[in-house]
Amino acid sequence: MRPSPSCQRLPLTALAWFAPLALAACSPEAGARTASWTGTIDTLASGRVVVVNPSEPLWKEGERWTVTEDLRIGTLDEPGPYEFAEIIALDVDAFGRIWALEAQSKEIRVFDAQGRHVRTVGGAGGGPGEFNGPAHAEFGPDGHLWVVDPQNNRISVIDTAGTFVASHRIEGGFFMSPWPGGFDLHGNYYLPVPRSDPDRGFGLSLVRHDLDLTPM
Repeated sequence: MRPSPSCQRLPLTALAWFAPLALAACSPEAGARTASWTGTIDTLASGRVVVVNPSEPLWKEGERWTVTEDLRIGTLDEPGPYEFAEIIALDVDAFGRIWALEAQSKEIRVFDAQGRHVRTVGGAGGGPGEFNGPAHAEFGPDGHLWVVDPQNNRISVIDTAGTFVASHRIEGGFFMSPWPGGFDLHGNYYLPVPRSDPDRGFGLSLVRHDLDLTPM
């Protein structure tokens, strides 16, 4: 595939086992130009698509992108909100705060745009605002954070103050990473729903829902 001529901000990256969160931006070096890709794409009789890249790299010397760290959150030797084990979802609210879903501690840690800890939301359990096996989190068109918790068979909705607002019941009992569902650009919500196939056994279908989580 052709690389994009413009560079976009890379997402926050969480390294497993207590590594810091890092936010980076990339930019082409001075004097960079966009070259034309000279490889080939062929479709075989079987329908398989074969892509062959040229032996020479697309980026010439002095044209390669560089990576610059904008923000680092985390520590290797201090217990507390800056120590991470398994970040499985990240999103940013309308105020620029970073919401990190920590699967091992089953909580959400909120940081401001400078990386300072603001609050911790949730924790292990089955009560309102608690999580048993969180798998995904993202902000919806309502401005609230939707946290998928299949082990509790629900989606918990949390406002930007960290307050539990509501929950929606879902079919759960399974865990997938990365989680295949979420919001589309029109505000519809997609959920994987278990199905039983006599020939293939257990499977999942992706079902579109409205904001009331009614299947559409």
